[in-house]
Amino acid sequence: MRKALKIAGWTALAGLLLLLAAAAAAKLYFTPARLKALTLDYARRNLGREVAFDEIKLGLSGLALSGLRVSEYPDFKKGEFLNAGSFSLRPALRQLLRGELRINSVSASGLKLRVREVKKDTYNFSDLIAQEPPRPPRPQQDRQPQPPPRLEIASLKVKDSAFSYANAAGDLKVELSGIALSASGISPDGLFPVEGDFTLALETPYFKGSLPARVKGRLALGNFDAKKGRAEIEKASISYGGLKAELKGAFTNLLEPDGGFSLSLAPFSTGDLRPIFSSLPHKVLLPEIDADADLKLTASGVTLRTVAFRAGAASGNLRGRAAWDPAVTYDLSAEVKAQLPELDTTQLAR
Repeated sequence: MRKALKIAGWTALAGLLLLLAAAAAAKLYFTPARLKALTLDYARRNLGREVAFDEIKLGLSGLALSGLRVSEYPDFKKGEFLNAGSFSLRPALRQLLRGELRINSVSASGLKLRVREVKKDTYNFSDLIAQEPPRPPRPQQDRQPQPPPRLEIASLKVKDSAFSYANAAGDLKVELSGIALSASGISPDGLFPVEGDFTLALETPYFKGSLPARVKGRLALGNFDAKKGRAEIEKASISYGGLKAELKGAFTNLLEPDGGFSLSLAPFSTGDLRPIFSSLPHKVLLPEIDADADLKLTASGVTLRTVAFRAGAASGNLRGRAAWDPAVTYDLSAEVKAQLPELDTTQLAR
């Protein structure tokens, strides 16, 4: 028994020495200059864009980049598509040796992503996801397709980051700023927890303003097909001036959400809505509003299958459709019930 333990100990020590020797050799070979050249060459050949960064480090703990910049297609003369103050990735070495793509952690700080619609259904990242031309069929005996390695990320953290979007017509701008995001147990096909807060800024011909928001729930990527993805919102909060709303629900299709939501809007004044509806009177207090909605949202409009609402002494149902591409149109029907106290109709007429 003692001899077996001694053999095991020497074997473990030899393995550790080999690992350290391999790490030292890799560090000597992958000097910062060589590693930078290899990374830039790989990015140029596979992304078709210019990539730049201030510093890159590779060690047993993983890969770290600082001052990362990725150009618009094809070079920086067209602007920047993405940049990050710092980015780090720590793979699980044991799983990599077994052919599994598992990442222990991914973190980014100061990440900024800019998405632009060039024309309908074409964006400034479309070249990155362009499909390869079909290959000629192989002989039957060679047809043994191997599934891609399963990607798993144990931990994802993003802080002090931003995202912006603008449509081709130039009349819609969306910006998320101050993004702090965390997620764990990320896989292509399973639900995983995600939590984040940010400030949403919208600029349209009909509304312009900033809305602080926070969301907590679970997300499924649908094997990286956004239309097959889904989300479960445990709790989300958003505010605009004196308006404060809380939301929970679930939907499918991350591109065009389809599902049900419960919304609670705290008591507010009509003055809080005047930036949107300028003809509303000042300081008319309104009660808390609760609503349960079943809807379908697209880039051009929303279909309200049913919205059941309660507001003080009033309740009812709303259904129909509203569109905003290119102009705002709506076709809505509502049923409202209310318990009103006795009043003098002369006063009401005045």
